[in-house]
Amino acid sequence: MGAYWSEFNDYELFKTAKRFEYFEHSYGSVVGFTETLKYANNVGLENIENYNRKLSEKLRENLQNSGFKVLDQGNRLSSIVTFCGADNDLENIQKVLTENNVFFSVSYKNSALIDFTNKNVPGAIRLSPHYFNTMEEIEKISEILKG
Repeated sequence: MGAYWSEFNDYELFKTAKRFEYFEHSYGSVVGFTETLKYANNVGLENIENYNRKLSEKLRENLQNSGFKVLDQGNRLSSIVTFCGADNDLENIQKVLTENNVFFSVSYKNSALIDFTNKNVPGAIRLSPHYFNTMEEIEKISEILKG
């Protein structure tokens, strides 16, 4: 897609941005994405947003009440909840989450140097509740972390 095959052993790159197009397409991904859009539109984007907000607000509240540092700031927060231990601990939290088969990610200072420097933390644990999660799961993860 990005070149003209001019001879048996030669080609000429297109001079436009077309040269960066992929030759092969993942039709499975296109079908999957189409079904995802149908599902999200059926549930309703506003319903998804409202439910995600409730889940993440509850998780933030539970974490703060258990002594964790919740690092999220702003007037309109996303569903990604970032936190660390009261003593900036990340390692023990990772261990507990891994032992309990909880999916999470970690961002370290080199990923958000200005933000984490301003917050005086080495990094953050990231949990991302979404509309396929339940409030019971939020309570369960909160209890796991509280312990």
